[in-house]
Amino acid sequence: MTIFGNIKFKKTKTHIKLYFFTVVEMESILNNPENAQKLLDMTAGTLFLLDEKGVCIDIKSPTQKVWFLQADILKGKNLLMFMPPSTLREFYPNFKKVLTEHTISSQNYEMLLRGHTYYFTCTMQPYNGMVLCQCKEATQKCL
Repeated sequence: MTIFGNIKFKKTKTHIKLYFFTVVEMESILNNPENAQKLLDMTAGTLFLLDEKGVCIDIKSPTQKVWFLQADILKGKNLLMFMPPSTLREFYPNFKKVLTEHTISSQNYEMLLRGHTYYFTCTMQPYNGMVLCQCKEATQKCL
């Protein structure tokens, strides 16, 4: 089946069937709560909810394979204490600015952990007196 605009084409052995659907039906896919989890997993990367001190209140990671993204290791811990000094020097001013000025920050960071350098983009935004961090790993793109 091929989709062009609001028309679906389905070719069979003898003819082509046309299916018309409205733009409202298309928009409801993204706004449908039944699709929310799948869409979040596909687009969000790893989400951290940090309190004003940097303590991880909650974490949602599409992958639990990487040791430093596991909820049972990070939840309740101060993530600022886990960061190498070079990463913390870049991260902390943006973290504080999001908290105090209620702005959004989106920056690229590099982090050396256990002899490996990881690159990631982190978008931070205020959330109920805390900071919601959306991190997407970009190590493969940077190598």
